[in-house]
Amino acid sequence: MSSLWKTFGIAIGVAVAAGVAIAVIAYLTYDKFIQWFRDRLDFMRLDPDRLGFSKIQQHLDTGNYTVVRGVFDQETQEVLAIDQQEAKNIDLDILHNHDEDGLAVWHA
Repeated sequence: MSSLWKTFGIAIGVAVAAGVAIAVIAYLTYDKFIQWFRDRLDFMRLDPDRLGFSKIQQHLDTGNYTVVRGVFDQETQEVLAIDQQEAKNIDLDILHNHDEDGLAVWHA
C-alpha cells in the first residue's frame, strides 16, 4: 500500500505544480466536494482498478486549504482525471475522512 501512497504523492505534486491560478472559495461543503466524484462515478466503475483519491493540505501562511481530487488507475499507475481547488474553510466531514497526511481513497 505504501507504493500506492507514494504514487498518489507524485501525481498530486505534478498536478499542483502544473496547476494554474485558482480562485479561492470561501467554504467547501461536503456535497460540493463529493459531487466531483459523483460526476465521475460511471468512469470509475468502468474498471475495478480505478480509485478516487483526494489530498488536503493546509497552508500555514494563509490558513487556506488546497484540495486535490483525482481518479487513479492502480494497474497502469496513472492519474486519469485530476482537479485542484483552494478553500478558506472546509466542512469537518471532509477533513474527518482524510488520514493524518491529508489523504483519502474513494471507491466507486
